[in-house]
Amino acid sequence: MQACKDIICLTRKICSICVEAICNYERVSGELGDMPEYYMASRVFDRLGEEHPMTLETNSSQLWEWNKAQIGRTGTGGTTSGNDYDKFKETVGTARCDLVIYKLTCPTDERNKANFLALVEFKKWERSESDVRKTEVLLKDITCCPYGICVGFVDNGWEGYLDKMRDAARQRRHRFIRGKEMASPLNILNGPRKYQAFAEIICNNNHPYFHYKPTTI
Repeated sequence: MQACKDIICLTRKICSICVEAICNYERVSGELGDMPEYYMASRVFDRLGEEHPMTLETNSSQLWEWNKAQIGRTGTGGTTSGNDYDKFKETVGTARCDLVIYKLTCPTDERNKANFLALVEFKKWERSESDVRKTEVLLKDITCCPYGICVGFVDNGWEGYLDKMRDAARQRRHRFIRGKEMASPLNILNGPRKYQAFAEIICNNNHPYFHYKPTTI
């Protein structure tokens, strides 16, 4: 499926940008491993913004409104009502999505009419399982968004950690992506240290594309 190939390619780009962000922050700040978490989302926003419309730190209420607007615009993606919104807010509270990526249906579309592509979460160092759960909960009601992406990074001292993350993703029937390795610019002073970003791709089985044929990629 082309859509699946596209999201895998995009996720690999995000992983590459994240690990470059870590190394760039260390090079500029001189601080080893002390990069603020939001810096990854900001770098992806800056680097891929010409390819896809994006928003940073998008709250759950805004996601709901845009999902409702896309349903009205496209006629697909589910239904909404005031009661549904009350349940949604009760479940997700004030949750925010680190980065939302959208996709234009054609190059001439206005950016405010772009459709959802992926909800993205970033985690500094160990990726929390709560990020995966939060993304799954959001996708249950943000029915127009086909994918979720949860990104983390490790260094080469975390032996076996990526295998653990891969196995956990497979148990959830999600796709696991390993990004490229990059050496820390401070490794001369602190010993050989390499970083690697990784990601878990979640297919939204509530999206019309997957609803009648739940799948993994």
